Amino acid sequence: MRHVVVVGVVVASLCACGGGPPAHEAAVATYFDSTGRDDVLSGGVKLIPITTPKGTFRVWTKRVGNNPRVKVLLLHGGPGGTHEYLEAFDSYFPAAGIEYYYYDQLGSYYSDQPNEPELWEVPRFVEEVEQVRRALALDRDNFYLLGHSWGGILAIEYALKYQQHLKGLVISNMMASRVKHGRFLLCPDGSHLAMYDDQKVYMNGLIQFIRDVDSGRF
Repeated sequence: MRHVVVVGVVVASLCACGGGPPAHEAAVATYFDSTGRDDVLSGGVKLIPITTPKGTFRVWTKRVGNNPRVKVLLLHGGPGGTHEYLEAFDSYFPAAGIEYYYYDQLGSYYSDQPNEPELWEVPRFVEEVEQVRRALALDRDNFYLLGHSWGGILAIEYALKYQQHLKGLVISNMMASRVKHGRFLLCPDGSHLAMYDDQKVYMNGLIQFIRDVDSGRF
């Protein structure tokens, strides 16, 4: 992973580059083609087993779209939040040809909710994200990780340990120090939920960043 972006109030992204025709052009014709997918009957939903020091539990994920070159895993806030408030991406990502994944972290909403306080540790959550990545077959050729609020902290910690698997990293509404090869997007009318109250600036900037990384312009 060689590049980083920060989107203001705040989205930051760390990215590596890819070449070839832009993903939004290559994927638009096949975006809703789920041929060969093993999640067709569930509408994109997968329950992924997660191994922890307290046993094996399941976390909920849902895929939207199909693009072999751009796959965004969304990390919600909390800990203990849910994927629901991230559904604003439904209004923008499909038109841009971006494949993306909703994901309730362990202890949240559709995922198992074990009564095990020892599991609420950042390193354990990092390993959970890595197990989800492997189960969804995401890799450095297509894997973008977007974390909002607490999810931004988790995304940073994941990148510090597993950056070799990432094509891009987006840190949203969470502080991060300046990084090399980064980009900052300011949402002037945005709050901690800039994806809602400055939505067009947020979404257009995010999508442009993903396109620039995929095309090799960034």
